[in-house]
Amino acid sequence: MIELRTLGTAEVTLADGTPVHAVPGQPKRFALLAYLALARPSGFHSRDALLALFWPESDTERARTALRQALHWLRRWLGDGVPARRGPDEVGIAPGALHCDAVEFERALDEGRHADALALYRGDLLPGLFVADAPGVERWVEAERRRLRGRAADAAWRLAADAEAVGDAAGAAGWARRAAALQPDDEDSLRRLVSLLDRVGDPAAALRAYDDFAARTAAELDLAPSARTRLLVDSIRARLDAEPPAPAPSPSPPPAEAPAVAVAPPAAAPADPAEPVESLAESVGQTDPTPGRRRLPRWARRAAVAAGLALAAAGAFALFRVVSPTRVAPAYARGETRVAVLPFAVRGGPEWAYLGDGMVDLLSAKLDGAGTLRAVDPRALLASADDGAAGDPDEGRRIARRFDAGMYVLGSVVAGGGRVQLRASLYEAGGEPAAQATVEGSADELFTLVDRLAARLLAERERGPGARLDALAARTTTSLPALKAYLRGQAALRSGEYDEAVAAFGRAVAEDSAFALAWYRLSVAEDFQVGRVGTAARQARRHAGRLGSYDRLLLDAWLAYWEQRYADAERLYRAAVSARPDDVEAWSQLGEALFHGGPQRGSPAEEARPAFERAVALEPDNGNALVHLARLAAMRRERTAVDRLTRRILALGPEGDRALEALALRALLLSDGDAAARVVAALRREGDYRVWVTVWRAMAASGNPVGIRPMAAVLTEPVRSPLARAQGHLLLAHAEASRGRWRAARTELAAAEPLDSVVARQGRILFATLPWLPAPPAELRALEAGVAGWTAGAPWVSPSPHPTAEIAAGAPPPPSPALRLYYLGLLRARAGDAAGARAHAAALDRLPATPWLGMPPEALAAGVRAHVAWTAGDGAAGLAALEGAWQGYAPGNEVNPHLYGGAHPRFLRAELLRLARRDREAAEWYASVPEDLDQEIVYLAPALLHRAELLDRQGRRREAAVLYARFVALWREADPELQPEVARAAQRLKRLRGPWRMFAGAPELPARLWERAGADVSGSR
Repeated sequence: MIELRTLGTAEVTLADGTPVHAVPGQPKRFALLAYLALARPSGFHSRDALLALFWPESDTERARTALRQALHWLRRWLGDGVPARRGPDEVGIAPGALHCDAVEFERALDEGRHADALALYRGDLLPGLFVADAPGVERWVEAERRRLRGRAADAAWRLAADAEAVGDAAGAAGWARRAAALQPDDEDSLRRLVSLLDRVGDPAAALRAYDDFAARTAAELDLAPSARTRLLVDSIRARLDAEPPAPAPSPSPPPAEAPAVAVAPPAAAPADPAEPVESLAESVGQTDPTPGRRRLPRWARRAAVAAGLALAAAGAFALFRVVSPTRVAPAYARGETRVAVLPFAVRGGPEWAYLGDGMVDLLSAKLDGAGTLRAVDPRALLASADDGAAGDPDEGRRIARRFDAGMYVLGSVVAGGGRVQLRASLYEAGGEPAAQATVEGSADELFTLVDRLAARLLAERERGPGARLDALAARTTTSLPALKAYLRGQAALRSGEYDEAVAAFGRAVAEDSAFALAWYRLSVAEDFQVGRVGTAARQARRHAGRLGSYDRLLLDAWLAYWEQRYADAERLYRAAVSARPDDVEAWSQLGEALFHGGPQRGSPAEEARPAFERAVALEPDNGNALVHLARLAAMRRERTAVDRLTRRILALGPEGDRALEALALRALLLSDGDAAARVVAALRREGDYRVWVTVWRAMAASGNPVGIRPMAAVLTEPVRSPLARAQGHLLLAHAEASRGRWRAARTELAAAEPLDSVVARQGRILFATLPWLPAPPAELRALEAGVAGWTAGAPWVSPSPHPTAEIAAGAPPPPSPALRLYYLGLLRARAGDAAGARAHAAALDRLPATPWLGMPPEALAAGVRAHVAWTAGDGAAGLAALEGAWQGYAPGNEVNPHLYGGAHPRFLRAELLRLARRDREAAEWYASVPEDLDQEIVYLAPALLHRAELLDRQGRRREAAVLYARFVALWREADPELQPEVARAAQRLKRLRGPWRMFAGAPELPARLWERAGADVSGSR
């Protein structure tokens, strides 16, 4: 029987257990299969209903063809019964042909088998599924998700009540927590959880649940719990405050003999095959060979510890000092977790007694700084720990609470016969064990053993969807310093601190040069930081043999993404998420590949949204996915979503690159004056490159070139480098040109000229190639003369305020004959000299490959010929010239011609498709133009206008009207030469809009943009 899994995953498996990855990889067809299996009433469904739901925008014949193809495709993969036909007009699933977890989940609930049902409920229905052009399907999926989640929560509450009725406090608390987790924003669920935890005797857990809820709703929604909820919690707090403290235990005489083992740890982590972990524990039968001796006071034991460690390390350590018991714990940074290492229980001769306290110092030092872990000061902790508390869980919880530690460690040392066994258990503050580890070896290897113990604890601790790579790291390096640096880098990467992440991963590979995973993550961090990953990516590939097959798949996918082989990257990442649907890294990187690579292939960046949503569902604090979702919401002009997502990003940490971009989006999309002021103040503290990339990204995502001016102006301030100031003026020139204000753009380019002539020239060449902007013959001649006059010593490229590593090291690229001919060809094409432009293209064909350039000369020649065809209005000839050439990037090169990267080739292809009357394809390519975060806002207005005209011709009035309105609002203050185009668009909008309220409140536009467009329409009557 076919197995369809839809709860928490999206999988299809054949009767023999073979997974069918192709079906989940086709969202609409997979959604059709799921609908046939799950839709109510169950059974067969009419073809007409399916057509209306899945293909609402298509005419009847096209929709019927699409349905036939989808059903045929599913049968080819799954067999004739899945799906099946009943008569000519009905489609469904043949009885007994398919088993679906969601169907079985509901059947178990209907039969009262609540525990069985919840065993099947592994998460939301069809997580991350997005079906383009089928809003009805999206609504159905979302409604079913809510309904099934509600039924699961009800089942968990029933089980909690049953457990409470029979006195099973732990079971009741566990089921109640699961029920509340299924409804995390529901205060009724919170109150039920708080009340139940209080009733079963754990009021502290009840208060923690409330505090967690209050902190989360404050951070994400800027809301406080209701008065009813606060009243319930206050009553619990008041009762606890009124209860008398428990009497202090009377002093007990020193034990005649210490207990054999204070704590018997749970099943330990597997030891090395060569190490029989139980042998030593079995060979040592007592803690101390001198029973009845009086236990030494703390100060004396600490002196013995210092002496023992000094001898063991050959004088290398002097770690301990007596401190006052009133010493307070140091301050910890936001997002860090404190860990308290308690004294270890010791079994062995008196010469090993020093390790009881000594392990506090040793293991604290090893765990401190591993990712977000920060160890409680051993001196303060030992001063607070009671004598004889080694291995006592109650003491562990007490110490953890005193130092506000989220975790604590209990452990034991067993020594004898020249060998030492170390065992440790890492507990959550609430008492739940998070990790256990055991190591054993020669007594001479004590410090190596502590390293291994710490590494195993860290590996075991890293659990959950987002921690797989961290756990893998602990198993693929033998260097604890490298592992700690790696975990610090991962924490910085998750919080958006890219500079810190690069530095930390750099330390990791310096400690272990063959640490493939650290090289891989260093390349990812460098990509986020500066967009260049070459050396680290190549090192990751070199050492990939240390990784397993799945992680080599992830690395191959990442290298394909880095090399701009986006189709390969998408294919490999889809294979990864099919193999491991809960891998956050794979979902997040699939989103990256679709977000940045999709537009390069004419697909909207919006296709990345389900992947990022899946990453956030698995890891709610995934900052990278949240930032991309915020960008996508900004591109769709969804102000409410931008508000919600940017609040979540800022709640993760008010500092860092992601927070800065989130503030910028709030300022530009929500007209948030406070956010705008904070952005400008923060940008003034940032380096040139960070300002440059933040402003470009914010302007591209928001499509708001007006609000960006105060932010961009930061880059032009006198304290900046000349190159950065020139780039700031170029950025402002793009902003002005995007509004159709060519004169203002020329003023900004003139300001850039004395600061960096290359930057100014690049801007002028770009604007000269855009046919909607003026290009006076004198300007074209001057540009040609400047390009033709490039000499061997002249600089020719200045990519950004962050130069390449080679340029920064003093090795600028040599002048490029290919780039010179390319620019001359484009300028000749704009001047109308087709023969001269073709001559430059022919000269490019004869050139050898050019170092530093990401395009081979023949690809640049094709670009020149395409421009000639564009100028002549010959779309077919231009498309023929571009075929096979426009994506000809050379992997790993640092510099690409700015007119053959980013939006320019996409806009050029859209223009040629429009001229060739291939309207549907042209509309798709126009839609991809403003969707990659590059220097492309200058293309936004014509892309909006031409796409609106194409949709208008197709009869898609509402979509066309939205785009016309955006165009009119963007170019309302354009130069006089461009105003006739604005007037024509406004007139067309007036005819399309019908009653204006037909479009009012459209989610694609802020209300004020509609008002401006409406004013323009009114003024054009």
